[in-house]
Amino acid sequence: MADPEAAAKFSSKNEFPELLNDPKCNPKSLVKKHLSKKVFDSLKAKKTKLGVTLWDCINSGVVNLDSGVGVYSGDEECYTLFGPLFNDVIEDYHAPYKLQKGHTSDMNPEKVNAPDLDPSNVYIRSTRIRVARNLKGYALTPGLGKDARVELEKKIVKVLTSLTGDLAGTYYPLTGMDEKTRQQLVDDHFLFKKGDRFLEAAGVNKEWPEGRGIFHNNDKTFLVWVNEEDHLRIISMEKGSDIGSVFNRLCRAVNEIDKQLGFQHTKQHGYLTSCPSNLGTGMRASVHVKIPRAKGNPDFDNICEKYHIQARGIHGEHSESTGEDAGVYDISNRRRLGLSEVECVQDMYNGVKSLMEIEKAAVEKERSVFPEVLKSDDVKSLLKKHLSQEIFDSLKTKKTAKGFSIYDCINSGVKNLDSSVGVYAGDEECYSLFSPLFNIIIEDYHSPYKLTDKHTSDMNPEKVKAPNLDPKGNFIRSTRIRVARNLKGYSLTPGLSRNERIDIEKKVTGVLCSLTGDLAGKYYPLTGMDEQTRQKLVDDHFLFKKGDRFLEAAGVNKLWPEGRGIFHNNDKTFLVWINEEDQLRIISMEKGSDIGSVFNRLCKAVNEIDKQLGFQHTESHGYLSGCPTNLGTGMRASVHVKIPKASEHPDFQKICDQFHIQARGIHGEHSVSTGEDAGVFDISNRRRLGLSEVQCVQDMYNGVKKLLEIEQA
Repeated sequence: MADPEAAAKFSSKNEFPELLNDPKCNPKSLVKKHLSKKVFDSLKAKKTKLGVTLWDCINSGVVNLDSGVGVYSGDEECYTLFGPLFNDVIEDYHAPYKLQKGHTSDMNPEKVNAPDLDPSNVYIRSTRIRVARNLKGYALTPGLGKDARVELEKKIVKVLTSLTGDLAGTYYPLTGMDEKTRQQLVDDHFLFKKGDRFLEAAGVNKEWPEGRGIFHNNDKTFLVWVNEEDHLRIISMEKGSDIGSVFNRLCRAVNEIDKQLGFQHTKQHGYLTSCPSNLGTGMRASVHVKIPRAKGNPDFDNICEKYHIQARGIHGEHSESTGEDAGVYDISNRRRLGLSEVECVQDMYNGVKSLMEIEKAAVEKERSVFPEVLKSDDVKSLLKKHLSQEIFDSLKTKKTAKGFSIYDCINSGVKNLDSSVGVYAGDEECYSLFSPLFNIIIEDYHSPYKLTDKHTSDMNPEKVKAPNLDPKGNFIRSTRIRVARNLKGYSLTPGLSRNERIDIEKKVTGVLCSLTGDLAGKYYPLTGMDEQTRQKLVDDHFLFKKGDRFLEAAGVNKLWPEGRGIFHNNDKTFLVWINEEDQLRIISMEKGSDIGSVFNRLCKAVNEIDKQLGFQHTESHGYLSGCPTNLGTGMRASVHVKIPKASEHPDFQKICDQFHIQARGIHGEHSVSTGEDAGVFDISNRRRLGLSEVQCVQDMYNGVKKLLEIEQA
């Protein structure tokens, strides 16, 4: 749609751009609507003190006939010198605002009434608020010369790199940026590209990328783009729904930068920007929120209109959110001029709150009805087997103190009809409040254990009789023992709030990083992980991925990957996954067959973490976990062992049953080991609840010992 040559025929002669009357021109273009021949002729000979002409201002709209606005200001004076055009465009775009009314700024975060809308992070994924600002005494970006741009960059960077506390960070100039840094900024969604054809025609892209760059704080919640569309795009953001926190951080940063450098501002226009659409606050306050039912409500557009908000897909204007993002919308304030920053944020907050109320009401209505899909003959889950209409009706109105409902517990099994179990607990109380369902599922899965029995824990490695089964390494390749654990006082992973998850990460890493001896090591948070570290963890088989569709539907993946990470010791024989399926997956492993050594190391670590932090535990359930299959010991003790003869023995399955072990391929459940791995099996304990950790390990040891006797016979 861009045609610079056609526009040049008029601009070179300083003539009225007849192209605006072309049928191909956007009929809603504001430059087309308001630039009459009379207005053009009255302004065409004028220039600002910095040399910006009327044609400089309208060039983008003439070159790009599909423009919506079509004018850019090259400097502060443009807004007055070319007022006969700009004033009409501004009042049209920002209607009903009138320039004579005057604009008021307010960057006091205490004036926003914004308690966290979604502390459980069921609906809101992320919050982002940005403002555009430009420094006094300089042209705006379309009129900036090279020297001025470089000088601006230097001034801005000096202030940004002097910021302290949670705003402290690093500046990354685009000029000379190495590939590793560039890729990291791309992965973080922080890198901005050269401006599009509209900005190109406006003059914003001159001498790209010189004098431009990106600053972000260490937590990656505060970001500044230098000399992009405006001198400064100042952005505050974070996972989750704490709009007040995001605005507070933005205000502190903006107020400090303004204090040191000063921003262009007039009473009529508010803060000046290159594009008139951003005048006033220069603010866009937005959340990504999942509201599929509210979007389909007949009052959706009326609510957006009432609260002056706009909705679009999360990938930009006119985009549609699909796949796992289906039903997720970007909701932002629509007004920018004629109201304060506080009012912009409050608009967005109030609108999102109203839409979420509709969404929640629709969800509650749906969840008050028994999930009929479970009645299909194809469904084989324990949920289907044990959830009767009577049990559902008795539990459907109940909620735990942390807000978890029975439908939250069964959602994964309802969404994934091929589930084998189909229920997850969101917190400790779920196991008692919803016991009419959980108890029968637990006793079915962990049969013959009964919850009236008492589960005993025992993490004393001296009680395991496990001399090395294969000291020459002819059969056993490796040994691995893990347990799942969750900290007292917190929800389980399906019900964790953002703050809980971050607090757990902080507490756990504090303990892990204090470990000494053979347990000493390093923590690697998933958030902000560089490619080199990521690849190393992949190569070591230490990296865990975002949970599958079963965990997604259970709520375990919320705000991925924030608050999650991996700790391993220097010898790479001790590993902890933080906030994966459970808050802690504690793993001890090594090459070879010394099961006693592996269990000893695990016990040392688990006992120390328990001593310092404390794990959720009951007498009947043992150690609690999100999935009932991991209750009790939460243990999986396994070896990779080559037993081609034993696996073909007619008593193979009988031996597995006798010693309560299970055999599978080394690449996971239902896998078959082939090639050089042919005949290699993953042998592990099958029981978890109703016996101690010592007994689990002894089961596995005794079973493997018996299979090796057959193999060597």
